[in-house]
Amino acid sequence: MEIKKDEFYKRLATEVMMSMSDVYYDDLIGYRWQIPESDFFNDVVGYVSIDDWDEKNVKEIEKEISKGLSALHEFMGGFYVCNYEDEDGDEVQGSLWEAMSSKGIKEGFKTEWTLVELNEEWNQESGYTFVGGEWERSFEENIEMNNA
Repeated sequence: MEIKKDEFYKRLATEVMMSMSDVYYDDLIGYRWQIPESDFFNDVVGYVSIDDWDEKNVKEIEKEISKGLSALHEFMGGFYVCNYEDEDGDEVQGSLWEAMSSKGIKEGFKTEWTLVELNEEWNQESGYTFVGGEWERSFEENIEMNNA
């Protein structure tokens, strides 16, 4: 089964964004008003590398997805600085990890995904080939469709 790399990344980045809590997405990270969603998409592409996935079985692919997203989660926690209210109600600035800890957020987003969760037609155990070419939907269109 052929999967367009572009479609895979757009579906994965969209689903990961949809798995974020409102506090994490809006208050801490500030997508749309502080950080463009396209930056997150580019980070997903950078951390989840599908270059050598052809002919891997589904479990190996899903393990690689989790590994890449976990590394991205780790990077974001140390890289992003955000403003948040501490336990005393004071506005402070700190790392995303500090803000998450203060807000009781254990995970910013889901890191373990099955291919079927991304597209119900991606249900084979093996035989995947990742190919070039553009998917007909833009990342923004895919987000809008998932929000509808």
